[in-house]
Order: sequence, then C-alpha cells, then structure tokens
Amino acid sequence: MKTRIIWTDIWDDEFFCELDRQSQLLFLYLISNPKLNISGLYKLSDKLITFHTNLEGKELISAKKTLEPKVYFKD
Repeated sequence: MKTRIIWTDIWDDEFFCELDRQSQLLFLYLISNPKLNISGLYKLSDKLITFHTNLEGKELISAKKTLEPKVYFKD
C-alpha cells in the first residue's frame, strides 16, 4: 500500500480554507488517491472520482471549477 503524507498545516492554508466542503474533499482526494504518481500527472475518470468521494453531477463540476487555479483538468 502506498503512503502519502498530508501536512496538517493544510487546515490553516488560505487557499484550502476558502474552499467549500466539496472542493476540499476533491482536493484531498486528488493529492492522496491511489493513481497519484511522482509527476503529479495521471488519468482519473469522473466515474472513479464519484465512486471514491460520492461527489457527482453539479457538485463535482463545481468543485473542479473551484480548483482550476491550482489543478489542471483535461477531458
């Protein structure tokens, strides 16, 4: 099993604190999911994101748009 370290200071980070609940969940998922590799580039379907996070439809679309300044999504 891969291990990821998430610094506890994330909860004090200005960008993270200004996110809504769905965007925080998506961000944490993106930095800790099993597909993540050293390059930070990986293929991840919306179906898999929905399965792991229960974010679907408008919630997922909205969370992705909120993260776009920091995260690049490509269809």
